[in-house]
Amino acid sequence: VVKYRRPLVRKHLFDSFPEKSEAERIKIEKEFYSWFCDYIVETIKLFTMSKKQVKKRMQFIGAEKVRESCQKGQSCAIYLGHYCNWEWVTSLQICMGERASCGQIYHPLENKAFDKLFLHLRNRLGARCIPMAESIRKIIKMRQEGKPTVIGFNTILWKTKPSTSSSSIFA
Repeated sequence: VVKYRRPLVRKHLFDSFPEKSEAERIKIEKEFYSWFCDYIVETIKLFTMSKKQVKKRMQFIGAEKVRESCQKGQSCAIYLGHYCNWEWVTSLQICMGERASCGQIYHPLENKAFDKLFLHLRNRLGARCIPMAESIRKIIKMRQEGKPTVIGFNTILWKTKPSTSSSSIFA
């Protein structure tokens, strides 16, 4: 309903897909806004979901490899596609349990109120948000706690079709 930052979205679509027709870019735009509405509703719901509810809804494919490494005392880096609602990824700590310290690298938001709100959401399930500018220092500090450390790095997948809320882990 609300076309959030529509001129910017259209500019980015034109810059990213100059070879596509206007009709094709408008189709991508509509898919984006549909995904964006899902993202907003999912994010709001995450504020009130219990750990049990999150665990039921979020699946980490390949997590057994990370758990095996942690059981051996090894730390891991995981690379996650920025293709679904990344707020779900903060449930990694639930998946790993107490055997590891989990965190994700993030870019602080310019809007301080939203940054504080999203930090609350992202930290409430046990994983730690690590600002990009402090990543090395924070990761070293986490490693000094004596537990294996699992750090999530976000990468961008260039697709136009929205996905479900699940992520793959590669150790």
